[in-house]
Amino acid sequence: MTTLAAGAGSETSTGTDLALTRARYAELLAAARAAVAAERNGDADPLGYVRGLLAERGQLPLPGAVARHVVADARSALCLTGWSA
Repeated sequence: MTTLAAGAGSETSTGTDLALTRARYAELLAAARAAVAAERNGDADPLGYVRGLLAERGQLPLPGAVARHVVADARSALCLTGWSA
């Protein structure tokens, strides 16, 4: 998917952005899958994979955050960008 509205070079920029988004998604998916595998194997800290990735990205929820509020915030953000949740 490319956008020409930004002028010359925007196709390359959009392609790079898409590739980065896909790579970040793949990394998050791998961490989630590793967490599930670790939980199934009885590892002491199965969420360590996800927690580490979120910490690297500065995306850990605040201390005391309620899970359903974190999910609601994500859905609201998606709706604001035009995605339906």
